[in-house]
Amino acid sequence: KFFIFLLMVHVLNPRISKFNRQDKISQKASYPGVDKKSNCKKTVLSGKLPNFQAKEFNKRYDEKLVKSLFMKILEKKIASSEKQAFIQNLLDYIKNGPSSFVVKKWTIRALESSLKYGDANSRMRICSVFKEHSENILKCDTGKKLVFKIFKYTGNKSKCAIFDGIRDKVFKFQLCKNSVSVSNKIFRLLSNPQKRDLLSLFLNLDPESQETIENIGSKKLLIDLYPEKYDTFLGYLKNFVKVSIKNGTLISTFFCYTLNILCSKIKSSDVKEIMLLFESSQIIDLFCCAQGVYSVCRYIRICSESDYQFVISHFLSAVCGQIAVDFCAPFLLT
Repeated sequence: KFFIFLLMVHVLNPRISKFNRQDKISQKASYPGVDKKSNCKKTVLSGKLPNFQAKEFNKRYDEKLVKSLFMKILEKKIASSEKQAFIQNLLDYIKNGPSSFVVKKWTIRALESSLKYGDANSRMRICSVFKEHSENILKCDTGKKLVFKIFKYTGNKSKCAIFDGIRDKVFKFQLCKNSVSVSNKIFRLLSNPQKRDLLSLFLNLDPESQETIENIGSKKLLIDLYPEKYDTFLGYLKNFVKVSIKNGTLISTFFCYTLNILCSKIKSSDVKEIMLLFESSQIIDLFCCAQGVYSVCRYIRICSESDYQFVISHFLSAVCGQIAVDFCAPFLLT
């Protein structure tokens, strides 16, 4: 009996037993759950996210899950092709959740990384998410950075569609203290026609409206509404002139009226700086209308002698008739 008792202790003692009967862990195994002599495959314990169904998380925002996806998308050791699955999981999670999920800090950061590492399909889906939730996204500071990333990483077609939908909001970024640099980055990524549209919106003008052109003198501009933003306004005015010069749109009633009115809103020293952005060969394009002649007169009062002679020679031969003489005479006499 004593011998049988010792045998039972030997077999049942977990310290000396070949197998731990509770956890099925082999003493001789180099990793849990597998005996060296067996043909079982190794269990992978790390490197994978827990499996989840997006619909199961549609009530409460799972920050831990989104952070995990974000880190996987950002991980340099993971190949770009493998990251696409994590990006799709993120987009499925957002799609199946309430709209509040989109504006969360970690969601925005994950979407930014997804734009950088995602393929064309992923970027298209992100653009769709942005269009659907743009109102809420643009209300948060991190959302403005997402706009920049969209313009940086998406194709022209998607970029134009996004711009058409939010251009009346993008220019207002400049009026936000914390987002001036972001809006400047966005501005540089736009095409020249888009820059012109954006500047017209910032200046509170509508280039397509004849009524606006006729009443531009009495129209309240944003510089009137936000006088503390004078430097920002001046920077946009310089951009407006540069873009118009580059586009060759100086022969435009809209441009001449706009330039004349805006120059009346800024300091005389800044007017000189604006007018010196023109070359003498470009300034003669402003003879197209009476308001343009005003700008020409401003130019010839501050330009060099050689430029003065060049512009005056074109002025004398310009097809402006009595309008040019009437407007320029007072300036030329002083």
